[in-house]
Amino acid sequence: SRSCPETRGSGDGPGGSFRLEGKARQTSSGHNLREDASASTTPLPSPSDRLESPRRLSGTRFDRVLAELFPDQSGSRLQKLVRRGMVEVDGKKVLRSNFKVSGGEVIVLRAPVDPAPPEGLEWLHIDETVAAVSKPAGLLTHRVGDRPDPAVATLAVDHLGPLPCMDDDARRPGVVHRLDRETSGVLLIARTEEAMENLREQFRTRQVRKRYLALVHGDPERDRFVVDEPLARAPGKGDRECVDPRGRAARTEFEVLARSGLHALVECRPETGRRHQLRVHLHHVGHPVVGDSMYRNASGGPRVRAPHHMLHAASIGFRHPSTGAHVQVEAGTPGSFDALIDQLGLARSS
Repeated sequence: SRSCPETRGSGDGPGGSFRLEGKARQTSSGHNLREDASASTTPLPSPSDRLESPRRLSGTRFDRVLAELFPDQSGSRLQKLVRRGMVEVDGKKVLRSNFKVSGGEVIVLRAPVDPAPPEGLEWLHIDETVAAVSKPAGLLTHRVGDRPDPAVATLAVDHLGPLPCMDDDARRPGVVHRLDRETSGVLLIARTEEAMENLREQFRTRQVRKRYLALVHGDPERDRFVVDEPLARAPGKGDRECVDPRGRAARTEFEVLARSGLHALVECRPETGRRHQLRVHLHHVGHPVVGDSMYRNASGGPRVRAPHHMLHAASIGFRHPSTGAHVQVEAGTPGSFDALIDQLGLARSS
């Protein structure tokens, strides 16, 4: 298959791979590509560190407290520490994290977790033809123009080796679809040209099932609603998109999972894949995504300070390019997302 000569990785790729059967397997110590000692890491505190649960988080579940104290670490990594008995609260070992804190508890980590992958990448699945990563908010899917910004595509090459390019674009090795820079969540990477063509066709024919979570302003009237409005570039507005009857068809199904009266947690299921589709559709019906500076809240409601727009690609389902088996890959919400859920009073059922 064709690969991108300008973006070949310098390493030898992962030490092994596995073939997917049925559902995607979660990252494990054997398949998480964290053995690169030269990679930039963000380790958790050493065993001697003592952290105090903030008083303002009184009544908050312990897993949410951990997510806020260590926002650069994935929830799954922190939960692994708890299950292994490596976390103590007020001198007592805890083996679960679904209890609520009172505030002021002393939290001790008796062993650091594995260092974070380079630039925050967490690999959710890897096999011979396709990989999936959990993209953190703030990281580009691929480079734009000649700017040398870090991106998932170039980091993937460093770990997986040469990857096929979409339309021979050397800036986009392995990229089948994209997420906006501030959107977190599941992103697929094709490892062969055949997988690239197969997955692109699945996206084109709308066989791929995507599920997003969004924190939005306002209180939607209905628990379930559909926005079926075509989208086009907004004239004279730079990168903005807008609802335009002359635009390309775009349809999204929405379901409210939790609401506080001022904000809501909404599940989004796009049937099409237009640029900024979810953000524009939500803005169009008066419920813009919290933290979205481009499609901002103009309702005069309370302002919410958010580190990025609160949109997360929670899962993606597709047919495996080689086996034809159904694959479902999921990515947990980042700590910043969970912390804001608590701040806005949007409790989710576990």
